Amino acid sequence: MRKFFYCLVAILALSTYDASAQQKGDKYMSGNLGLGVTSAIVQDVSATGVAFAVQPEVGFFPIDNLMLGFSVGYELESVSSDTTHTLFVGPKLAYYVPLCEKLYYTPSLQVGFCLLAADGSGVPGFGLSASVFAVEYRPSERVGISGSLLSLDYNLLASGGVVLNTVDLGLTIRPSVGVKLYF
Repeated sequence: MRKFFYCLVAILALSTYDASAQQKGDKYMSGNLGLGVTSAIVQDVSATGVAFAVQPEVGFFPIDNLMLGFSVGYELESVSSDTTHTLFVGPKLAYYVPLCEKLYYTPSLQVGFCLLAADGSGVPGFGLSASVFAVEYRPSERVGISGSLLSLDYNLLASGGVVLNTVDLGLTIRPSVGVKLYF
């Protein structure tokens, strides 16, 4: 953790480019990668899981500091011998709050269609995600490095032939890092 902190401080200190605030009309393309590891013990049985996520995104700023985007996200989660695939498609809204010259707090809200697939069957549904702790560092006018740590997620899944209504509301700690290219 110390090495990560020192690297982040070095990147911030070595950046010499002028970053501009997100202004009306700015457009971007980005990609986020996430990795999570979970471990649980229930009644003397332990399970360890690994999750990998990738999420390309495009968007624009209709007004200063307000971002509207559209993303397609995919997550692969494996716990013990069970593997789950999740696809999420939908719009995203974020607001950029300047913390200092090149660093922004970027809380966001995303809604959309999701599809959960496991054991050869898929379950469609609706998803809502609020990114509670997200920041973006702008080392240059055209590049942004974003990171997210905490999110609040709500998923409602239902299958037509089988009575299956699953509601999952949880606070997840799943770090993700992304790069945005502005044009």
